[in-house]
Amino acid sequence: MSDSHLATLRLPPFGLIGNADGGSYSGEIDHTGFLSDNIGSLFLNTDFSDVVFVVDGEKFPAHKVLLAARSEYFRAMLYGGLKESDEGEIVLEETNVFAFRILLRAMEGEVKSGLEVNKR
Repeated sequence: MSDSHLATLRLPPFGLIGNADGGSYSGEIDHTGFLSDNIGSLFLNTDFSDVVFVVDGEKFPAHKVLLAARSEYFRAMLYGGLKESDEGEIVLEETNVFAFRILLRAMEGEVKSGLEVNKR
């Protein structure tokens, strides 16, 4: 991993899981925000991507495991023995580029709320 990659990683927030009023804590640290931010940073990132979707000529690098974890459709497509499971580049016909971008961002954890989508 290069130094430029290390500079973009955030340290997890230190927040114990439990009830401050009752004084009981499980001893676990809540890393959900940290994980969500780092997974979301993978959107359209070619680092570690293992599949590329082509929609109306535009290429979208993606991560099979994230898509499969979030969608039965992508799980079947990418790991279910369909022809796409062996392909590094998958052309999606009759798919709207804008809609696919929103879908992919949501699947990879980038969309937090609403339709705050800017073309990157």
